[in-house]
Amino acid sequence: MRRWERRSHEPVRWAGFAVGGQLGVLVMPSLVIVVGFLLAFGVGGADAEASYQALSHPLTHPVISALVFAALGVVLWHCCHRAYHMLHDLQIEPPEIVRAVTYGLAILIPVAAWIITVSG
Repeated sequence: MRRWERRSHEPVRWAGFAVGGQLGVLVMPSLVIVVGFLLAFGVGGADAEASYQALSHPLTHPVISALVFAALGVVLWHCCHRAYHMLHDLQIEPPEIVRAVTYGLAILIPVAAWIITVSG
């Protein structure tokens, strides 16, 4: 067995990329269709206000809202990771600060939004 002299954090970044891609492709479009269109236009015979109340009530629980913001966070991580590697594919080597800011924003934006939502 070969001993690794220097380990990389790249598998962690690619894991976030994979999870975000799967959520973005499989879960988010169905959420947009159901919440954005079907419930909003009252498909199914429900009143729009009653549908909103039924949907928003579970989202006020801190654990469920944290899971929703975590899901949005990994989708944002996927987008940032794809944008960073697109620059690499275009033979543009941005400085290391760009990587830190890109991935930092992908982590901080959902956390800040969750804190604002829970405290407000």
